[in-house]
Amino acid sequence: MRFSLLAALMSFWAVLYGTFLTRSGVLADFSVHSFVDLGINAFLVGSLLFFFGLGLFLFLWRWHDIKPEPSFSKITSRAYLVTLGVLVLFLGGVLVLLGTSAPLLTRFTDNPSAVGIKYYFTTMTPVGIIILLLVTLFPAFRWNNGMSKPLLLTMAAAAVTIVIILLAVLGVTHDVLYLLLFGFAASAIVTNGYAFAESLRLNRHQPGYLSHVGLAVALIGAAASAGFEQKVTVTLPQGQWVQVMGDRVQFASIDEKPNGFDCHVTVDDGDDTFTAILTNEFPRNAEGVMRKPHVKNYLAYDLYLSPLSLQRPETNNPGVLVLNKGESKSVGGYTFTFHDFEMHNHG
Repeated sequence: MRFSLLAALMSFWAVLYGTFLTRSGVLADFSVHSFVDLGINAFLVGSLLFFFGLGLFLFLWRWHDIKPEPSFSKITSRAYLVTLGVLVLFLGGVLVLLGTSAPLLTRFTDNPSAVGIKYYFTTMTPVGIIILLLVTLFPAFRWNNGMSKPLLLTMAAAAVTIVIILLAVLGVTHDVLYLLLFGFAASAIVTNGYAFAESLRLNRHQPGYLSHVGLAVALIGAAASAGFEQKVTVTLPQGQWVQVMGDRVQFASIDEKPNGFDCHVTVDDGDDTFTAILTNEFPRNAEGVMRKPHVKNYLAYDLYLSPLSLQRPETNNPGVLVLNKGESKSVGGYTFTFHDFEMHNHG
């Protein structure tokens, strides 16, 4: 009971801390989704400290009134698996907290920086594997003690083995973390799918098993989309075919519009030819350009085309001046200094 109340308090504190990170300007140099310094940092820090202190005070004040209940669950029980799942998710939350706080933790060093996507893959993939393992074992045990369906463990072991061997032999991946993730996801689908079908057959209707199947499918999708993504940045001269990832791509034409322009890009994959329309708009009451990608859906993958910039030919091009933040350069008798940037009306 004490841990449950403390976990509820920490969840609320995490929401307040996330608000502080996004609205204080701490992440302004590292994320386009963060606000610049709005001048409300004192209010944000004060609110965070107030609710942290208030919650901790009330928790400690009622410490002796919160009677710990003796645990009735054994290690071979569903209750024990649920407890392990809560602890693993808590550990995952701490790892995410450290990752998102990296700009704040390194703010006073010579090189403040943010963590990359590799950090989250390295830290959160093992968390996902453990969660899938616990979800796999869940239907095989009773709530209090003892194993109720030992056959499910055999089915789970077979599913893990078959999936790992198939992925490795077919050359889909040889990464150990991915093999374990997909293997335990398959075992979770098998055991919970079987348990759900049994509940329907016995007219018990236990949809919790179906939610476990959904969790496994969601983790498979997240891992596949993040781990097997292929991305390339290319320059497309207008009217010329360029070979990109096995397809031929051509920047065909520009369609000028009152609020922007559309870039027409022709894609030829050998079997089919289509024209992708990449829209660039200048929204009212906002700065910058709103670029809309084109997505072509296939059975096994999606082709995502996104514009980055358009370089129009100029007759008297004075060149390109590149400035880093805080840097100054002189051109033609003028000195240009990059002080800061602001993104109004963006969140």
